[in-house]
Amino acid sequence: MKIQWIGKKVDLLLLVNSIENFFAEKGFKITKEQKSSVDELFAVLSLAKDSLAMKVKVSGSPNNFTVEFIKGMYERGIKAGLVTLPFGGGNLILLGLRFQQKLKRLEDEFWICIEKTVSDLAGSFHS
Repeated sequence: MKIQWIGKKVDLLLLVNSIENFFAEKGFKITKEQKSSVDELFAVLSLAKDSLAMKVKVSGSPNNFTVEFIKGMYERGIKAGLVTLPFGGGNLILLGLRFQQKLKRLEDEFWICIEKTVSDLAGSFHS
């Protein structure tokens, strides 16, 4: 999902720091890269044998920027469950679906946090 904000004058460094804190508070390991006018955050959380991974891109300028949430998930539980279904693999499918529900909940929380953060940071950029 990708959302654009126009005319907010948001200090993007402060926004990126807030995103970093959001994931860190949830136990994710974060790496950050900056490419031209794009900041990319990679957040990974390892759970047992699976990993939950996200990439968030913040791009643009303080008056016209986008935040993009790109989810990735290691879906071994679902794929293995489909193959092994005749042999009792249904439990793996159930675990994979629960994992997807957690991912959806996390993304919903992320966007609520971003909306509040952008609102709080409106006017924070001074050229």
